[in-house]
Amino acid sequence: MKAILLFALVLCVASAYVARVADDVNDKSPFCEVCLDLVKEMKDALKQGKQLKEIAHKFCSEKMPDHLKAVCHIEVDIYWKKIMEMIEKNVDAEKICQTFHLC
Repeated sequence: MKAILLFALVLCVASAYVARVADDVNDKSPFCEVCLDLVKEMKDALKQGKQLKEIAHKFCSEKMPDHLKAVCHIEVDIYWKKIMEMIEKNVDAEKICQTFHLC
């Protein structure tokens, strides 16, 4: 469960940061392996019918530093539909992470 929450954090905060800082990513970013593992866990959690968006927002509220809470919530809301579409279509974990500039 903690890994799912970490996935939300990585996608919410890191994707925006990495996309803005790097013009192109030739090597895997430091977030790539974490992202790959966590996408796989998200797929498993989805199969179990867990409410992933609620978990992500709870993580933003409870675990993020105060100065990142609002950004985390916004990023979850902005990218959530795309994340879930890709997971539901069983898109490969690496492709999902590449979409968000994490791999």
